[in-house]
Amino acid sequence: MKEEVKNKETKNNEAEQNKKETQDLEGNSEEVAEEEVVEKEKEDTGGSASEEQEEEEKKEENQKQEKDSDELNERLLRLQAEFSNYKRRVEKEKKDLYIYGCENLAKDLLPVIDNLERALESVDETEEGLSKGVKMVYDQTLETLKKHGIQQIEADGSPFDMNKHHAVMTEPCEDDALKETVAQVLQQGYTIEERVLRPAMVKVYK
Repeated sequence: MKEEVKNKETKNNEAEQNKKETQDLEGNSEEVAEEEVVEKEKEDTGGSASEEQEEEEKKEENQKQEKDSDELNERLLRLQAEFSNYKRRVEKEKKDLYIYGCENLAKDLLPVIDNLERALESVDETEEGLSKGVKMVYDQTLETLKKHGIQQIEADGSPFDMNKHHAVMTEPCEDDALKETVAQVLQQGYTIEERVLRPAMVKVYK
């Protein structure tokens, strides 16, 4: 009898132990499941934050590249403008130097041309050969000057221009249409590249 009671108690103890172990396993399973859910939520949250950070970094990188590109374009435009200005300045200096050299030479030649003009005016009509020779030298000299941008100022009969004409004499005139026009050229004037090299000495109708 005692033995039956003992066996029954042992079975009951085993049943209680099994029940307890089952409950522990279920509890552990629930805890594991909860931990897995928490971990998954953490992973999802972490993954979302990481993606946002990557997007932000890409955006910043694109903005930086655009800024660098704009700065490079601006620098290139400045360099092109500076080079263009430098090129124009060099060309102008070169042209001015050339004109300056021609101007000095022309100033030295103008008295010679004046003498040729006087010679043509004073040559006797009987000395036709001499007149032709002087005229040929005179024309060749003017043509040479013209090749270098030096030309005579058209003055005879034109309106008086104080920038191109130097009035040394006046002549009374009744015709209003002729007043303030050049009556006579006393000495030829010259320009070099549209700049007055020497004004023409003229007589003006008044």
